[in-house]
Order: sequence, then C-alpha cells, then structure tokens
Amino acid sequence: MVQTTLFFLIPEAHGFTMNEGKLEEFLLEVTLSAVLRNAEGIDDVTELLYTLDAAAKSRRIVDCVQFERIVEEHVDESPYLFVNFKLSPEVCEAGFDNGVDFNELTWNLVLPNVEGIDPEERPESAFDWLTLAVVDVNLETDEIYDELTRLIVLDVEED
Repeated sequence: MVQTTLFFLIPEAHGFTMNEGKLEEFLLEVTLSAVLRNAEGIDDVTELLYTLDAAAKSRRIVDCVQFERIVEEHVDESPYLFVNFKLSPEVCEAGFDNGVDFNELTWNLVLPNVEGIDPEERPESAFDWLTLAVVDVNLETDEIYDELTRLIVLDVEED
C-alpha cells in the first residue's frame, strides 16, 4: 500500500475543512495543497498564475496530483480559469494494484480570472484568490472516494 501524507498550511478558519464522503471536497483539499506547495510561498496572484501555468505545461507532479493544463472559458459571460488535474502515476498504480482504476479520473480547479473581477472586488492575495476555488470532477463514485481516502492521508497543520 502506498500512502502519501500531505501537510496543509491552510487554517480551517479560512473555510477549508474536510467533509467526509465527498470526493469533490476531498479533491479540493488535495489540489489546494499541491497548488500551495508548488507556489512555495508566493502570495501575489500574478506570480501564482505563472507558477500554475509552468506546472501545467510541464505536467508537474506535486504530492499525489499531476498538473495537466489550464484553459480559460467564459461561464455566464465571466472569465474563469480551469486548471486540470489527474492523480499521480504512483497513486494510479496503487489503485490499480487494489482493483480500482483511477486513470480516467480528472478534475478542474475552477477559479475566476482575476482580470474579469471588478478592481474593488479583486482578491488582495493569492490565498484570498484560492478561497474562491471550486472543484469540478468528471466522475464520482463511492469506490473511488473510499480507495483514495485509504491511499491518501490528509494531515492538517494549523499556523
């Protein structure tokens, strides 16, 4: 069994909590952790966008996720960034060894494009921008959630 331990630097007071039984919320936690670890302390939204773009173009693996691509799409006439992710090959292999195919699981971290936000409402920091994120997952089953939570251990550290 392969276990990946992720350490979060996101205080629960900022609205990031684990909600048992929900794949989307689990993936949001895992993804935000990877984004923050990849950013290495960057708090400027523009710089964070650059690091996200570089991670996607290089298909970087951080912890248990692999950055795939970034696209901008309009939703209700507002621009959003869709950062696409897959599970790392190590997690896919561990799941396959246990009879669960994670290969088709993909999801998007959906963020409003900061340039489309009114200047007075723009997030002041990259962290504030990330609090606006939601996850859109392509499929959700109890089997996938159960196996992921068995393979990936989330440890939350508060500042």
